[in-house]
Amino acid sequence: MAARDPEEAATAVLAPFSSIHEEQLDELAEAAAGERLGGAIAYLELDGTDLRHLHSPVNAGWVHFGKLISRAASGMRLPRLRFLLNLGEEARCVPSADRSELWWHPSPDDYVSLVERTAASEAARHPSIFAPGPRWLTSRNVPIFSIAGVSGLHADVLYPGPHATYPMQGSNLDDIRWEEKEAALYWRGSCTGGSLTLENMWRFPRTRLVAHRDLDRHLDLGITRVVQTPNRSETERIVEALQGRGLFVEREPQRREFDYRFLFDIDGNISAFRLPRLLRSNGAVFRGRVNYREYYYRWLVSGEHYVELADFDELAATVAWARERDDELRRIAGASQGLAETLFSWDFALAYMRHLLSAYAERFVPSSRSVMG
Repeated sequence: MAARDPEEAATAVLAPFSSIHEEQLDELAEAAAGERLGGAIAYLELDGTDLRHLHSPVNAGWVHFGKLISRAASGMRLPRLRFLLNLGEEARCVPSADRSELWWHPSPDDYVSLVERTAASEAARHPSIFAPGPRWLTSRNVPIFSIAGVSGLHADVLYPGPHATYPMQGSNLDDIRWEEKEAALYWRGSCTGGSLTLENMWRFPRTRLVAHRDLDRHLDLGITRVVQTPNRSETERIVEALQGRGLFVEREPQRREFDYRFLFDIDGNISAFRLPRLLRSNGAVFRGRVNYREYYYRWLVSGEHYVELADFDELAATVAWARERDDELRRIAGASQGLAETLFSWDFALAYMRHLLSAYAERFVPSSRSVMG
C-alpha cells in the first residue's frame, strides 16, 4: 500500500467541496437544532487540539470522533475549524436532490424516487429502499462527517468509525490456524435493513441470504434476532416463518465465526461494521452486492482480499468452488489479514485524518463575524 494513499483518499472525499463556509455550517447546525433532530447531528469546533461541542449532547460517537480528530490535529498548525458530525447511522448529505429546505424528512415514496434518480441501480435494491426508517436529509452541498454512505447518492465526508480502529480488541484469533477451521461458510446476525414485515421479509438481503441454508450442508447461516418490526405480534409471525424453514437459530458467541474458513459480510441498515474483524480473522471473506461504503473500501480488491458474489443463487456453487481451491482461498485470507493489520491501525487512521484536516482547512472560509472578532 503506497504511503500516499491516505492523502489521495482524503482529497477524493472532499472533492465535492471547493470551499467550506462557516456561515453555511452555522445555518445548517441551527436548522438541525430547530428541527429537533436530537442526537443525530453534532456541531463541533476545533481550536488547536481542543474540541468542544456547540450543539448536541456528548455521546459515544462524539467521544470517538473527538479522540480521533484531536490526536490527528496534534502537531499540526490549523486555523480554528468547525464540523458537522452525523451521530446516526444513515448518511445525511444529498446535494443532488431537488430541494430548497435545509433539512427534510422524506416520505418512503419520496426517498425511493430520490435514490432511483441519483444513485447506482445497486443502491436502489438496498432493503431500506423498500421500507425506509426515520431519516433527516439535507440537499445543501455542505460537508457532514459520517461513517458510511451510498456512492452516487451521499456526499458525506467519510471518517474511520470505532470498529475500524478497534476491530480485534481483546482477541487472539490468530491462534486459530487455517487447518483447524471448518471448510464451510458461516454467518449469524439480526434482520436489520429497514422496517420488516411478514409480507416484505424475503425482499431483504439478510433473509434472502439465510434462505439458501438448506441447499448445502456447508452453508451454516441463520438469523438470531428479529428487529425493526412494527409491533410484537409482527415479530412473532416473522420468527415463526423463519423457524418453519429452520432459519431462526440460537445466538452463538462472536468467537464462533472464526472456527470457519469462509465468512460472509452483508449490509444491515448500513454497512455491518464487522468487516474489519472478519478481514483480520485468518478466514476468507465472502461479500455480496455492497451498497454502503466506508472510508477504507477503496483499498479492498475483489479476488485479492475477498471473494465477490454476484448473486445469492450462486452461493452454494461458489462455496463448492472455494472448497476445491483451498490454497487460493488461504492466500486470500492471508492477504486480507496482512492488509487489515495496516488498514485498521490507529497510525493509518490518524494519517488519513491528518490529510483530511489539512484539505478541510484549505477549503474552510471563516465567517465575517469570526474574522472581525
